[in-house]
Amino acid sequence: MRLGGDSVAGRAGPYWGTAILIVGVAVARGHLRLARISEITSAARLPVALGVFIVTFWSLAAMRAESRSGALLEAARVGVTLSFLAFASMLDTQSRRTLRYLAWVASVLIVFQALLLVAGAVSDRFGTIVFEPSVGHSLVPFSRRFRGLTNQPMNCGSATLLLIGLVGDLQSQALKRLVVALGMAVIMTTLSFASLVVPVAAASLMPVPRLARLTLIVVVATLALAVLWLNPLHIEVAGHTLFDRAPVSSYYEDGLGPQNMPVHIFVAPGLRFDFHVTFYALLAARGVSCALEHPLGVGGRNFILACPVWVMSNYGGWWNQHSAHNAYGSLLAEGGLLTTIATLAFVAWFAKSHEFRLERRLSVAVLLAYLVAANGGASFYQFPFAAVLAISVRRRISPKSRSLIVNQDKM
Repeated sequence: MRLGGDSVAGRAGPYWGTAILIVGVAVARGHLRLARISEITSAARLPVALGVFIVTFWSLAAMRAESRSGALLEAARVGVTLSFLAFASMLDTQSRRTLRYLAWVASVLIVFQALLLVAGAVSDRFGTIVFEPSVGHSLVPFSRRFRGLTNQPMNCGSATLLLIGLVGDLQSQALKRLVVALGMAVIMTTLSFASLVVPVAAASLMPVPRLARLTLIVVVATLALAVLWLNPLHIEVAGHTLFDRAPVSSYYEDGLGPQNMPVHIFVAPGLRFDFHVTFYALLAARGVSCALEHPLGVGGRNFILACPVWVMSNYGGWWNQHSAHNAYGSLLAEGGLLTTIATLAFVAWFAKSHEFRLERRLSVAVLLAYLVAANGGASFYQFPFAAVLAISVRRRISPKSRSLIVNQDKM
C-alpha cells in the first residue's frame, strides 16, 4: 500500500488519480465514446509536431545532463504524459454519458481516499502508512500529514484537487456536495501547499461581480504564495505584537542563515513584519537563474545536481542540492527555453482548439487553484491533465457533427 521513496508509483505523484481515471474510462464498455477520427486528424499535425519537439528537446537536454539516465527517464515520462493527453483529448466530452461516467470514477477515487483518511485516523498501525509525520516542520506544528496513496502530502492534495474538478457532472446535487466536501477534507488534512490554494478555488466561486471576483482571486493567490515563500518571525499591528519567534537554531549554522536567507523587516504605518524567505522562494528564483545559465536545459531530474543553492528546509536542515519544488522553475531549468516555448505553444494551441466551458465554475475554480499549486512542486505537464479533464473542455467541431452527437445522446 505504501508508495514512498524512489518507487515508480511514488514518483507518479499527482498522476495516479488521472492514470486510474483514464484506465477506468477505457475499460468501461458502452460508456467510452471517442471523437470521430476525422475531427481529430484534421487538426492533429500541429500538436503532434509540438509534442515531438517537446520530447526531442527534453532528450537533447538529457544528452548533456550530469545524470543522463535520470534525464532520459524524465524525457520518456514526458512522452508518456503527452500520450495520455492525446488519449484524453479523444474522449467525447460532448457526450453527457461520458462526462457523467468520469464524474462517477472521480467520486469513487475521492471516497476511497476519504476512507483511507478515516482508517488511518483510527488505526495507529495503518496511520503510519497513509500519514507522514511532520515533527519539526517549521510551518506545520501538527504531528501528522495525510498522504494517502502517494509518497507526499502535496502529491495527494494536488491529485485530489484535480479529481474534484471532475465531479461537476454528477446528477445529484446532494451527492456532488458530499463528494466535494470529502475531497476538500482530504486536501486540508495533507497540510500542504495544496491546502493553501483551496481558498483560491473558493474565491473564484464567490457570487460577486467579475472584477471583484478577479481581485479577490489575485489577493487570495498572493497570500497563499506569501505563506509558501515567506517565513514570518514577528508581526506587530498598531503596537500590539500578534506573533513573535526566533529563527530555528540551525538557521545560524556556519552563518548560512544570515548569508543566504537574511531577515527582512517591512514597516508601514501601524504595521511591522519581520521575515526571511523560505527555501521554496530561493528555489523558484534559482530555477530562473539556472535557465539563464543553461538556456538549453540541464536535463530532467538534474536540477538537484546542476542548480545548487544553499537553502534551509522546513525541517531546519541545510542542503545545497534540492529538486526545484516548483513546476515552472523546473520546466525552465531542466527542459530549457526551447522546451518551455514549445510547451507554451502547445498550451496555446490547446486553448484555441477547445471551448473552455466557463459556465462550469467548479472546474474553472479547480483549474485556477491547480495552476497556483504548481508553484509548490510537481511537473508543469499537470496542466494538460487539468485542462483536458478537470475543466471538461469541448473540442471545436462542426455544427453538423455537433447535431449528430446531440441526436445520439437522445437515443
